[in-house]
Amino acid sequence: MVKKEKVIIVLGTAFKKKSLEPRPLLRERLDFAASEFKKDNYLKIFCCGGKTQSFKGKPLPSEAKIMKKYLVKIGMSPKDILCEERSTNTIGNFVYVSRILKEKKMFNGIIVTNKAFWKRAHFLENQVFEKGFDFKIITCKDNMGKNLKKWIHFSESFWSDYCYSFFFDGVKKGDTKEIMKRLKNKEKYYPPNYREDYIHLNHKFFFRYNTNKNSKPREHGFYAINDNNKIKK
Repeated sequence: MVKKEKVIIVLGTAFKKKSLEPRPLLRERLDFAASEFKKDNYLKIFCCGGKTQSFKGKPLPSEAKIMKKYLVKIGMSPKDILCEERSTNTIGNFVYVSRILKEKKMFNGIIVTNKAFWKRAHFLENQVFEKGFDFKIITCKDNMGKNLKKWIHFSESFWSDYCYSFFFDGVKKGDTKEIMKRLKNKEKYYPPNYREDYIHLNHKFFFRYNTNKNSKPREHGFYAINDNNKIKK
């Protein structure tokens, strides 16, 4: 007998600080989730994401609350939406929602993200969810330009292939206690110099950065990027 898919999980991401509206990537996830919910009679939609942003020194609402507000705006009932508001990154999305799902005995469904972020979601679903969970990663369309897609490709490889290989080293599948312990002191478990490497990656691919012509390629860590944007793994 085939299991009936029960819930839809929508992974969080940043929203517009001034208008408190979802950015296009998040809006695409939410539109897709709402469409699937109405079409296939799921039980609930889980919106994931805590308070990760501030504006003029004041904390803004959680990503999950912004997501819920948008779903209600496009016609969903508030009673069909649950919020996970404790996480501050994608690993946390999976850890906290898995605990809620276990408590509510909801063990199967789909996880919605954009196509560009499939790799990270797939890695974390395999690593964080315990045996007995049966979720599929479903991707919605993302209307991004080629440069942005190129940046996300390297960004996702940076996290999924590089940082997560350090962070999850020795962690058993579904061991959320150990994962939470590491999240509280994540600098200890991520690679050396990972912040510098990631900033360098951002600078090279976010298109208005004036590179110092005398700068040397980074030769340590994930890759080295030289002054004409060649990538060396």
